[in-house]
Amino acid sequence: MNKLNIDRLLSFEENTDDQQQNIINYIDLHNRQKEDHEKLEEIKNQWDNLQNGFSQTEKDLSYITNVLKSLSQNQERLSKEYESLVETIPEQVAEITERTFRQDIVGLPDYALESGGARVISKLTSETYKLQPEGFVGILSNLLHIAIKPGRPPTEAIQPAVHAGECWAMKGSSGVLTLKLAKSIIPTQITIEHLAKEISFSISSSLRFIEVYAIHDIKAFSSEYITGNRSLVGKEKPYATLIGNFEYDPSKKSLQTFDLQRLITNPIQYIQFQIMDNWGNPDYTCIYRIRVHGTPVSLLQNNNNNNNNNNNNNNHDDGPLETEKLIKEN
Repeated sequence: MNKLNIDRLLSFEENTDDQQQNIINYIDLHNRQKEDHEKLEEIKNQWDNLQNGFSQTEKDLSYITNVLKSLSQNQERLSKEYESLVETIPEQVAEITERTFRQDIVGLPDYALESGGARVISKLTSETYKLQPEGFVGILSNLLHIAIKPGRPPTEAIQPAVHAGECWAMKGSSGVLTLKLAKSIIPTQITIEHLAKEISFSISSSLRFIEVYAIHDIKAFSSEYITGNRSLVGKEKPYATLIGNFEYDPSKKSLQTFDLQRLITNPIQYIQFQIMDNWGNPDYTCIYRIRVHGTPVSLLQNNNNNNNNNNNNNNHDDGPLETEKLIKEN
């Protein structure tokens, strides 16, 4: 090989080395540009995240501000309600105390109490509801007049205790209860008591409309009542006077006292309650307790004697006071 060829070969190798180095430099530059681009994209993403974070923070701050504002308004409202409630507490306590007291005791003598001497006049009182089974056994028991589960007697209505289920279940939605009172009195008030609504399953069996009759002649009254097939008298007779009619609503108070609208002048010992309707139960009416209040004959006589003595001492000749006036004074 001559010298010229050797020089050319060496020159070619040098050029090849330069080209390789250029290629290496290009690749290196490209890689660095790629890394720079990736870093730039990462920085851009971080910036976008920061912007989104700032935007969400603003929304969160706005939400928190609204919540705090709402809480402040609720606090003001609750504060006003609390002040209003505190003002009504004494009235509510007084009402509860009065209700509790009236549930425990009326504070008036009860002349219809059996243990005090009162009695139920059975022949002048409606039938007791009897629980009969369904089907053939029920039909058979009705034909034979046999009660599978007889109800409690009418005397339950004049007992001192009132417990769930311990009532006189009168047959039907209307009927009568006739009593001989413990003493002869001028009746002035009656009290009706049902199971308290808080422990009662239903008030549909409670009596609703009731009429009260003072019986002056029990024999005449009994004769017409029995002849009329135990139906209601329905109107006044010479031997019976309508002295009151009321509507009893157990949803208001379980124990309610009613003033009689008419005061009679002659004492009586027999009284009849005519239940005209109940609160919707067609089968039976539950009567837990009925009280009768009034002025006994003994008190009337004492008042008459005292008034006569006062009249004699004062040399007055006005005569005895009317019985009705004595009732009002007592």
